[in-house]
Amino acid sequence: MFQCMHFYYIWQYLNQVTWFKFYNRLSLGYTALITKSNTENIKKVSLGEYTNVINNDIDILCNFLGNGVARVIQVLEILFIYFYVGTSNYIVLLTCNFDPFLQKILWIAFFVSFAVKVPMIPFYIWLPEAHVEAPTPGSVILAGILLKLGTYGFLRFSLPLFTFANFYYTPFIYTLSILGLIYSSLVAIRQTDLKRIVAYASIAHMNLIMIGLYTNKIYGIEGSLLQMFSHGLVSGALFLIVGVLYERYHTRLIKYYSGLVQTMPLFAVIFLLFTLANIALPTTSSFVGEFLIFLGIFNTNSTIAVFAILSMMFGSIYSLWLY
Repeated sequence: MFQCMHFYYIWQYLNQVTWFKFYNRLSLGYTALITKSNTENIKKVSLGEYTNVINNDIDILCNFLGNGVARVIQVLEILFIYFYVGTSNYIVLLTCNFDPFLQKILWIAFFVSFAVKVPMIPFYIWLPEAHVEAPTPGSVILAGILLKLGTYGFLRFSLPLFTFANFYYTPFIYTLSILGLIYSSLVAIRQTDLKRIVAYASIAHMNLIMIGLYTNKIYGIEGSLLQMFSHGLVSGALFLIVGVLYERYHTRLIKYYSGLVQTMPLFAVIFLLFTLANIALPTTSSFVGEFLIFLGIFNTNSTIAVFAILSMMFGSIYSLWLY
């Protein structure tokens, strides 16, 4: 409830300073949730398992430091814009024409701040570890809400405020997004942990959303918005499914779940439906968003579209491997 309330305020406030306050409270709340979960796990482990606990603490530290650097950069850019323009009101900023060189600098600063949240290469490392260490509700919140903060930041600030820089850096966004799509899809195929598969699938889908935002087509942007909504539902449901399995059997390794349909047939049907939605099969929620994104990509850059389709083929492989 705390996270949803702050997410509502992020949508409502037009003042950059207030927006930044609620934007970062979401991340701090999630970091506290992971830390609490890890503290509870420490009480349950034996002496020989303390190495894994130390590794978990390192993962939490990397997550906190990575997001912390992004927060510092965000504070600096907001202060610079405030002293440069004289206000932090979003409506006033939309009327300002920033110098092209200044747009490039500010765009890079906003990019670092938001790319950590998406996450994009090379800022993706924290996400799989955060999902693995978080309890099931934390993973659902992360997939359903927090990952959308990055793409929403690009949509709200980078796209409308820095129009020249957006065109200048579009090939850069395409390159990083395609690398993130293909790499995360291939890594997901190699995973044996159910949660890690869904985590790397989330990275792939969020990078596809980034391509849609920078197609410079209205239907590409609309497709990204629909895909953000669908990804929150489908990935959240998959994490809930993995959480149900873990609560029953206390393991997330795929090899132990062969023949699950014999003991949990209704559960297997639900699992299949969300797996098909993860593939973006027609009639599922993900299909409309991905169709509009690919339509925008084809009308903008056919080469990028070919690579994106190739990564979606990999997505079908890891989704079926997950099931």
